[in-house]
Amino acid sequence: MKQAFKLLTMLAFLLLPCVCGAEGSAPAEGWLNDFVLSMKNDATNGVVEAQLTLGVKYSEGQGVAQDYAEARQWLEMAAGQKNAQAFFCLGEIYEEGHGVSQDYKQAMGYYQNAAFNGSAEAMFRFGDMLAESRGVTQDKTKTVDWFGRVCRVGHRISCGRYRKLTEANC
Repeated sequence: MKQAFKLLTMLAFLLLPCVCGAEGSAPAEGWLNDFVLSMKNDATNGVVEAQLTLGVKYSEGQGVAQDYAEARQWLEMAAGQKNAQAFFCLGEIYEEGHGVSQDYKQAMGYYQNAAFNGSAEAMFRFGDMLAESRGVTQDKTKTVDWFGRVCRVGHRISCGRYRKLTEANC
Protein backbone atom coordinates (compact mmCIF):
# COMPACT_ATOMS: atom_id res chain seq x y z
CA MET A 1 0.00 0.00 0.00
CA LYS A 2 2.84 2.39 0.88
CA GLN A 3 4.54 1.65 -2.48
CA ALA A 4 1.31 2.42 -4.35
CA PHE A 5 1.00 5.74 -2.54
CA LYS A 6 4.59 6.68 -3.39
CA LEU A 7 4.05 5.79 -7.03
CA LEU A 8 0.88 7.88 -7.18
CA THR A 9 2.59 10.86 -5.56
CA MET A 10 5.53 10.57 -7.96
CA LEU A 11 3.06 10.51 -10.84
CA ALA A 12 1.44 13.66 -9.49
CA PHE A 13 4.85 15.33 -9.32
CA LEU A 14 5.62 14.27 -12.89
CA LEU A 15 2.35 15.72 -14.14
CA LEU A 16 2.53 18.88 -12.07
CA PRO A 17 3.56 21.22 -14.92
CA CYS A 18 0.71 19.91 -17.08
CA VAL A 19 -1.83 20.41 -14.32
CA CYS A 20 -0.63 23.74 -12.98
CA GLY A 21 0.96 25.25 -16.08
CA ALA A 22 3.97 26.06 -13.92
CA GLU A 23 6.75 24.76 -16.16
CA GLY A 24 10.04 26.36 -15.27
CA SER A 25 8.83 28.04 -12.11
CA ALA A 26 9.84 27.29 -8.58
CA PRO A 27 7.25 26.10 -6.08
CA ALA A 28 5.87 28.92 -3.98
CA GLU A 29 4.72 27.12 -0.84
CA GLY A 30 2.44 24.51 0.64
CA TRP A 31 2.00 20.92 -0.36
CA LEU A 32 4.50 21.10 -3.22
CA ASN A 33 7.34 22.10 -0.91
CA ASP A 34 6.33 19.31 1.46
CA PHE A 35 6.21 16.87 -1.41
CA VAL A 36 9.65 17.89 -2.70
CA LEU A 37 11.06 17.46 0.83
CA SER A 38 9.44 14.02 1.03
CA MET A 39 10.91 13.07 -2.35
CA LYS A 40 14.34 14.27 -1.23
CA ASN A 41 14.03 12.18 1.94
CA ASP A 42 13.13 9.09 -0.11
CA ALA A 43 15.93 9.82 -2.59
CA THR A 44 18.47 10.28 0.21
CA ASN A 45 17.33 6.93 1.62
CA GLY A 46 18.11 5.21 -1.68
CA VAL A 47 14.73 5.12 -3.45
CA VAL A 48 15.93 5.10 -7.06
CA GLU A 49 12.60 6.28 -8.48
CA ALA A 50 12.73 9.37 -6.26
CA GLN A 51 16.36 10.02 -7.25
CA LEU A 52 15.49 9.79 -10.94
CA THR A 53 12.35 11.91 -10.59
CA LEU A 54 14.20 14.68 -8.75
CA GLY A 55 17.05 14.56 -11.27
CA VAL A 56 14.69 14.95 -14.20
CA LYS A 57 12.62 17.66 -12.54
CA TYR A 58 15.66 19.75 -11.59
CA SER A 59 17.13 19.27 -15.06
CA GLU A 60 13.94 20.43 -16.77
CA GLY A 61 12.84 22.97 -14.15
CA GLN A 62 9.43 21.37 -13.76
CA GLY A 63 7.82 22.13 -10.41
CA VAL A 64 11.18 23.25 -9.02
CA ALA A 65 13.73 25.87 -10.03
CA GLN A 66 15.96 24.53 -12.80
CA ASP A 67 19.30 23.53 -11.31
CA TYR A 68 21.64 21.32 -13.34
CA ALA A 69 24.04 20.76 -10.44
CA GLU A 70 21.16 19.49 -8.29
CA ALA A 71 19.91 17.41 -11.22
CA ARG A 72 23.32 15.77 -11.68
CA GLN A 73 23.53 14.97 -7.96
CA TRP A 74 20.25 13.02 -7.98
CA LEU A 75 20.88 11.42 -11.37
CA GLU A 76 24.34 10.24 -10.30
CA MET A 77 22.79 8.63 -7.22
CA ALA A 78 20.26 6.80 -9.42
CA ALA A 79 22.98 5.84 -11.91
CA GLY A 80 24.94 4.40 -8.98
CA GLN A 81 22.05 1.94 -8.69
CA LYS A 82 22.40 1.04 -12.40
CA ASN A 83 19.28 2.95 -13.46
CA ALA A 84 19.34 3.11 -17.27
CA GLN A 85 17.23 6.28 -17.48
CA ALA A 86 19.56 8.10 -15.08
CA PHE A 87 22.59 7.14 -17.19
CA PHE A 88 20.71 8.35 -20.27
CA CYS A 89 19.80 11.71 -18.68
CA LEU A 90 23.41 12.24 -17.59
CA GLY A 91 24.50 11.48 -21.15
CA GLU A 92 22.15 14.17 -22.43
CA ILE A 93 23.47 16.67 -19.90
CA TYR A 94 27.05 16.14 -21.08
CA GLU A 95 26.20 15.85 -24.79
CA GLU A 96 24.29 19.14 -24.72
CA GLY A 97 26.48 20.93 -22.14
CA HIS A 98 23.71 21.68 -19.63
CA GLY A 99 25.40 23.13 -16.57
CA VAL A 100 28.70 21.47 -17.53
CA SER A 101 31.23 21.85 -20.30
CA GLN A 102 30.04 19.91 -23.31
CA ASP A 103 31.88 16.59 -23.20
CA TYR A 104 31.08 14.01 -25.86
CA LYS A 105 33.37 11.37 -24.34
CA GLN A 106 31.60 11.66 -21.00
CA ALA A 107 28.24 11.52 -22.78
CA MET A 108 29.31 8.39 -24.67
CA GLY A 109 30.26 6.69 -21.41
CA TYR A 110 26.87 7.45 -19.89
CA TYR A 111 25.01 6.36 -23.03
CA GLN A 112 26.98 3.13 -23.12
CA ASN A 113 26.12 2.41 -19.48
CA ALA A 114 22.45 3.17 -20.19
CA ALA A 115 22.55 0.91 -23.25
CA PHE A 116 24.06 -1.95 -21.26
CA ASN A 117 21.27 -1.46 -18.71
CA GLY A 118 18.53 -1.76 -21.33
CA SER A 119 17.88 1.72 -22.77
CA ALA A 120 17.04 1.50 -26.47
CA GLU A 121 17.22 5.30 -26.83
CA ALA A 122 20.75 5.23 -25.37
CA MET A 123 21.73 2.50 -27.84
CA PHE A 124 20.51 4.79 -30.63
CA ARG A 125 22.36 7.84 -29.25
CA PHE A 126 25.53 5.77 -28.83
CA GLY A 127 25.29 4.55 -32.44
CA ASP A 128 24.53 8.06 -33.66
CA MET A 129 27.57 9.47 -31.90
CA LEU A 130 29.71 6.67 -33.36
CA ALA A 131 28.38 7.46 -36.84
CA GLU A 132 29.12 11.17 -36.46
CA SER A 133 32.51 10.84 -34.69
CA ARG A 134 31.32 12.70 -31.60
CA GLY A 135 33.44 11.65 -28.65
CA VAL A 136 35.06 8.76 -30.49
CA THR A 137 36.76 7.95 -33.74
CA GLN A 138 34.22 7.00 -36.39
CA ASP A 139 33.86 3.23 -36.63
CA LYS A 140 31.42 2.00 -39.27
CA THR A 141 31.52 -1.60 -38.06
CA LYS A 142 30.59 -0.61 -34.50
CA THR A 143 28.00 1.85 -35.80
CA VAL A 144 26.28 -0.89 -37.83
CA ASP A 145 26.46 -3.20 -34.80
CA TRP A 146 24.84 -0.65 -32.45
CA PHE A 147 22.10 0.31 -34.91
CA GLY A 148 21.47 -3.40 -35.50
CA ARG A 149 21.16 -4.04 -31.75
CA VAL A 150 18.66 -1.26 -31.21
CA CYS A 151 16.73 -2.18 -34.36
CA ARG A 152 16.27 -5.70 -32.94
CA VAL A 153 14.53 -4.21 -29.90
CA GLY A 154 12.14 -2.27 -32.13
CA HIS A 155 13.63 1.23 -32.41
CA ARG A 156 12.32 2.24 -35.85
CA ILE A 157 14.70 5.11 -36.58
CA SER A 158 17.63 2.80 -35.88
CA CYS A 159 16.20 0.22 -38.28
CA GLY A 160 16.23 2.81 -41.04
CA ARG A 161 19.81 3.82 -40.24
CA TYR A 162 20.82 0.14 -40.04
CA ARG A 163 19.30 -0.59 -43.48
CA LYS A 164 21.04 2.42 -45.05
CA LEU A 165 24.41 1.42 -43.60
CA THR A 166 24.13 -2.25 -44.57
CA GLU A 167 22.86 -1.44 -48.10
CA ALA A 168 25.74 0.99 -48.58
CA ASN A 169 28.20 -1.77 -47.68
CA CYS A 170 26.76 -4.33 -50.15
